[in-house]
Amino acid sequence: SSRVQLVSNSDVNMALELPAKDIVGLEGRDDIVVDSRASNKILFFAMNNSVAPFDNPLVRQAIVHAIPYDKLINDVMLGQASPMTSAIPSSMPGFDDSSYDVSYDLEKAQALLDEAGMGDGFEFNFVLGSGFNDWNDDAVLIQAELAKIGVTMNIENMARPQFLEAIATGEVQSYISRWTSFTNDPQYHFGLLFTEEGTSNYMNFRDAEFNELWQEAATEPDQSVRNVAYSRMQEIVNEAAPWGYLYEYNIVVVHSSGIEGYTSYPDGIIRYAQMSVVGE
Repeated sequence: SSRVQLVSNSDVNMALELPAKDIVGLEGRDDIVVDSRASNKILFFAMNNSVAPFDNPLVRQAIVHAIPYDKLINDVMLGQASPMTSAIPSSMPGFDDSSYDVSYDLEKAQALLDEAGMGDGFEFNFVLGSGFNDWNDDAVLIQAELAKIGVTMNIENMARPQFLEAIATGEVQSYISRWTSFTNDPQYHFGLLFTEEGTSNYMNFRDAEFNELWQEAATEPDQSVRNVAYSRMQEIVNEAAPWGYLYEYNIVVVHSSGIEGYTSYPDGIIRYAQMSVVGE
């Protein structure tokens, strides 16, 4: 709210990380530019693959079909995000969502729970880190949809420093988190998030074929051959469903109309040296 007020009153030239609901009120002003662009920043609903009941892929698949994706993008992000249809963002080389087949479908979610022997539902814990308004709204919407198939999602709010420490233990049952791959490449992205030794693989995803393909791609000089491997890796993740793909964020920067030279980069970091204030 302080950032919104400062940029709205021209007390600062630029503001970042403004909530989508506040951006709406700033659009259309002559003295303010709302620069909204697609990015490789993603948000996902992670389920711990080594903790029951999420050690059962059928249960994870049921959860991903119970997430109201359109509501998250339209009602929470107010259009400042786009659908996420792969484990890697759509702007990343090697992206392939041909094996993605997930939609909001409570009947299918219930059928998968029945197949998993959990048709009467279950209860699980979800850790919600502070700091991002959309996370809170997303969690409440997902919680409400899961209740319709008898699944109780207990939300535990946690300050961001404690949240980061908690998920790093690899013991949190479920959580929402966002990710930006500073190097816009599947090798970097997959290596950190999905390989067995990945330092950010907090949901304990394990797949021998995936690890083997990642190792092969690391030394393969032919991009087309690597892309074949990456396509198969995306297919493996889609089948295993360690995540619910929530959305891809737009990078939104709000600045005064007197700012020139701003552009966005895949890492989301602003190059201030390229920018100037008109008349200065």
